[in-house]
Amino acid sequence: MALKGRKQTEEHKRKRSIALMGKKLSPEHIQKIKGTWFQKGEKNAFEGRKHTKESKEKMRLAHIGEKSSRWIKDRSLMIYPDEWTDDLKESIRKRDNYICQECGYTKEELGHTLHIHHIDYNKDNLNPENLISLCRCCHGKTNKDRSYWIDYFNQSKGR
Repeated sequence: MALKGRKQTEEHKRKRSIALMGKKLSPEHIQKIKGTWFQKGEKNAFEGRKHTKESKEKMRLAHIGEKSSRWIKDRSLMIYPDEWTDDLKESIRKRDNYICQECGYTKEELGHTLHIHHIDYNKDNLNPENLISLCRCCHGKTNKDRSYWIDYFNQSKGR
């Protein structure tokens, strides 16, 4: 049934979605799809255009501060103590054998320096038992659901 040029009702879309649920696409169908709307740049209204400086600034401002989805009240006001040094961070990485304590990848496998995470999220608590080496990805995961990660790391350390 050709639907070109015709609008589908929401009810029709819902029924079709239910009917197709769990069905696998044939390789031919996947190729057909890739050859049309999956193709890079096709049907992209912004193709060839550039954002103005003003629009770039608006987008930047929409993702910082309180408007950001990662905003945590008063976190930006907290500063690290003077004892938070590169030597301290390096000693934690060395203690953890330069391995992410969550995913197990090494510094060499990752291609970047490991981050040092405060298990209790208190920047003033520099007790080595409160610090752990994490890769960028795993450290990023700890930004949500802090109570879960506090319990998780405390249990994994046998505390």
